[in-house]
Amino acid sequence: LDTSNPQFGHINPQGDADVNTDLRQLLEKERVRGKEILQSYKLFKTFNRSTLADIIIENQLKDDPNARINSATFTEISQKIAQTFPGELAGSYYIPYCKSSDGRVSTAKGILWDKYVNKRRNFRRLQIITKKSNTSTITSPVQQSENDNISSEELQELDTWLRNNVMPWNLVIENWQKTLRIRQKFETIDTYFRDYPSLRQPSGYLLLELDFDALFTGKGNHLLNKWLNFSERILKLVETKKDNTTGKNFLKNYNYQSYNERQKEVLGFALLPLIIPPCPIKSKKSGTRYKPSKVETQEAFCCIIEDISKLEEKLESRRNKLLTFGETLQP
Repeated sequence: LDTSNPQFGHINPQGDADVNTDLRQLLEKERVRGKEILQSYKLFKTFNRSTLADIIIENQLKDDPNARINSATFTEISQKIAQTFPGELAGSYYIPYCKSSDGRVSTAKGILWDKYVNKRRNFRRLQIITKKSNTSTITSPVQQSENDNISSEELQELDTWLRNNVMPWNLVIENWQKTLRIRQKFETIDTYFRDYPSLRQPSGYLLLELDFDALFTGKGNHLLNKWLNFSERILKLVETKKDNTTGKNFLKNYNYQSYNERQKEVLGFALLPLIIPPCPIKSKKSGTRYKPSKVETQEAFCCIIEDISKLEEKLESRRNKLLTFGETLQP
């Protein structure tokens, strides 16, 4: 993989924002937010990741709001977080832009990256920095290609090519980035996937990610970052909704009021299928329609067991159940 980051181009080391080599020392200097993070991790092995990202990015930009933070710096900081807080994954905080040998592109993402992009957007809104800065303009590869001066005729040709080709993949990526503005109008999702066969390829999801990052810069991990809020609302919904007996019975097994943030996030995830009505399934074997219960839907969504030694037994039971409908257990 080529992990160089073209979003920043070549950066003079003297112009980079300094990397704080002692994360713990930085947090201890933050008398309220930093110490809260350290104490929360000490007691519960969890903390507010968004607040941590705020502290780090603010520290990087404290001397110059227009300072650039390059890929190497983001990587070093994310690794420092993983070292300081065992159990935290560096990849949750930053994954650099990369392009594989077959042309597949993944844009930069992560909690730190999102915080940085949002901070700069707010700085521009408040006119703390200017959008056309000579020192640091954040532009993703997708956004840059969209700004290219391409004629309508050429765009139509590229669009026609995408409707009829799935290879070579690097050319698919290039043409996909250039045609975003003329692909935004479509009738249905089904027709969109039929019109562009590259979306049906194993790596087709990457094209959707490119579009999303171009249209909603810095929002790639928004749901993940806000999942605690969603989980708490799901818990409240199940608790207060009178007709959700299955959800209420499931909650009775857990004293979630005393749970920490991480435990509530997991519980909210497990409850998600219990607040969505099950859909009928047509059996491939007999052609009959079968409507799974909410419990069965939950079991298909996630596997909940108290004893890991019973995992295979649980999977075998589900495998046999699916076989009666001509279905197979997904990996």
